[in-house]
Amino acid sequence: MPWYIYALSGVAVLALSDVVRRVALSHKNKLDFYSSAFLLSVSTGLGLLIYNVIFGFDMPPVQNFLPVFILNIALAFVGWLTSQKALAHIGVGEYTILLTSRLIVTWVASVVLFGVGLTLLESLGAFVIMAAIFVVFFRKNLFNDQSKTGILFATATAFIYGIGILTDQVIYREAEPASYLLITFIINSFIFILLRPTVIGSLKHLMWPGHRHHYLGFGILCSVGLTLIFTSLKIADNAPLVSALFLLQIIVSVILGSILLKERKDMTRRAIGSVLAVVGALIIVLN
Repeated sequence: MPWYIYALSGVAVLALSDVVRRVALSHKNKLDFYSSAFLLSVSTGLGLLIYNVIFGFDMPPVQNFLPVFILNIALAFVGWLTSQKALAHIGVGEYTILLTSRLIVTWVASVVLFGVGLTLLESLGAFVIMAAIFVVFFRKNLFNDQSKTGILFATATAFIYGIGILTDQVIYREAEPASYLLITFIINSFIFILLRPTVIGSLKHLMWPGHRHHYLGFGILCSVGLTLIFTSLKIADNAPLVSALFLLQIIVSVILGSILLKERKDMTRRAIGSVLAVVGALIIVLN
């Protein structure tokens, strides 16, 4: 199948996982950002374990890209943590808009390091998708009275994710996405425990009725979505291109939130943003 079929499928599944995550983290027993990041990492690892048991595990040739592997693991762990920290201090709208800058980071770094960028039409499509995100989330005085800590961590997350997908591009030339992702999430979960052993106590949330269904549901959906996205990266071998379609997850999450969680605020702007996002995606795919 073409790379964009995997990418668009991954975007849809990840958007659904985002809705489930919001439900999971909205329980009355609130978790601090570190514990929630750990629990979501464990849940995704469990989902990937189930996926690999069903479809088979293929040990990645880590020895062939050891320095990139170490960097990738570090970026994945720090990015997972900074994203949770950012969302603990600022709203989803502010975080989302700041996160769009990761595409610019990926684009510039990819051209400098690999000589791979976007064509004129692909760039246009990417910027249309970014415009769609601004239409949905931007409002007057958006960043007024917002936590500087949250803004700092959101910006850091954008940079980390923007660079991180370039290391993914190198790794997935040789590794199978689902198998490699399983290893990364297992390692990340152990790093959480090593840095703060008491975080193990948050695993009780996986045992409680209702909670476990939401967390396991998130893990399964997230693992499938990430596998599809990184399979598209393996095929396309173009990080800026995949990263551009990856931004669609944000718009699809908004749409699904409106339908499944009845988040009906600013429906006109959401509708306009959705149309723009579809146009941007079509420009990229048809090109």
